[in-house]
Amino acid sequence: MFKKFSVLILVLSIMILPGQVLAKDVDASQKGKPTKIEYITTKNSEIVPLLYFESSEDANLYRQQKMENSKSLQYSPIDQNTNQIGAMASEGFNYLGYAGVFAYDYQYVYYRNTTTTEKKWTRTIQRGSSSKTSISVNAEFPKVFKAQVGVEFANSTTFTDTFEVLVPPNKQGEIWSWNDAKWYNWSYTSCGWFSCSTSNFSATRPTDNFGYEIYILDFRDPSGGA
Repeated sequence: MFKKFSVLILVLSIMILPGQVLAKDVDASQKGKPTKIEYITTKNSEIVPLLYFESSEDANLYRQQKMENSKSLQYSPIDQNTNQIGAMASEGFNYLGYAGVFAYDYQYVYYRNTTTTEKKWTRTIQRGSSSKTSISVNAEFPKVFKAQVGVEFANSTTFTDTFEVLVPPNKQGEIWSWNDAKWYNWSYTSCGWFSCSTSNFSATRPTDNFGYEIYILDFRDPSGGA
């Protein structure tokens, strides 16, 4: 009981701290790790980590590892022997199972402080995410998806928030955002005159939950990481 109470106090204290707070040094010898972590509070009262990186390579490795970890999904296949699966397969689509939630549709904005003094960067972000399949599908797929999953496949969601970041002199600030989307595994079988072929694909449906992090590092092109 004592441990749970202590954790609750820590969480509440984090939620009420304004601005850039809770600086935490990290072992800089570890590749792909930030050298320091702080937190800011957005206009919507979201607590966002502010990550300082020694190099662009460390920032790229950190994000790659984060994406890989989010894609280590708990794959849940469904019973391939049910009558419903047979009906769906007759349309060419076969539902293989729900794979979980992962970081989807990364986007970024950035600001370069080319002065010799610290600057406040205020940025309002408006963005959204929409449903997507990893291959082209025909008009039958949304019908099959709803029959199997129970919700419409087509879905779009948006968010707006304002961030205020103190960017050190001769450093760059980057706001990275993504959607915590649901991933479903499918296969599609098409048949010609003499044979059939099957392709596995994923169907991604965004949720109302967005995630964000802020990087502080040397000047670079975020699209190429250099």
